[in-house]
Amino acid sequence: MGIVTEDGTHELHLASVFADGTRGASYRGVGADAQVQTSYDLDGSSLAEWHRSWRSVDDVVAYALTCDCSTTTATSGRLGGSRSTVLARWERVGKADEEDLDAGRVYAAPGQDAMDLSDRPDVEAAMRRHWDEHLTPGQRTAQLEAAWRRHRQALADVDDAVAAARAAGLSWVDIGRATGMTRQSARERWS
Repeated sequence: MGIVTEDGTHELHLASVFADGTRGASYRGVGADAQVQTSYDLDGSSLAEWHRSWRSVDDVVAYALTCDCSTTTATSGRLGGSRSTVLARWERVGKADEEDLDAGRVYAAPGQDAMDLSDRPDVEAAMRRHWDEHLTPGQRTAQLEAAWRRHRQALADVDDAVAAARAAGLSWVDIGRATGMTRQSARERWS
């Protein structure tokens, strides 16, 4: 899935889990030929390249909803290390009627990989619910601050556009109509 926070410190994705506990999120092939590469060990640490292997997606026993969380150092403000945090685990069931995301069970048809699952609207919604619970208050504050900066910039852009419109000879009636207000309100705001 690869949903990333605006500041780049959190990335959400669905990883395949094998019976030995290794996880993977790189895929190749389709249908019966689809494979996933093991990338993480039992503890979530990254496997060395020579320890990685390609396995059939049909060997997947569960799916781990993970967030790759980067840390920021207090002194430099730069990204430091990262860790893969498991937010939820869904056991793979063999029949669609056995699926219950809230109970930790998900159905994946033969040949279906985690990317296919994360494209399902119900799975994506469940993933986002877990991720929202995971994000720290500091992360939420950063998102709010970024949204406020974009809002302030948009207001400044409107002010510039009004000044350019007035310089081009547009009336307060035209400007009011374009900005969803009366002529008088537009004139009071921007004159």
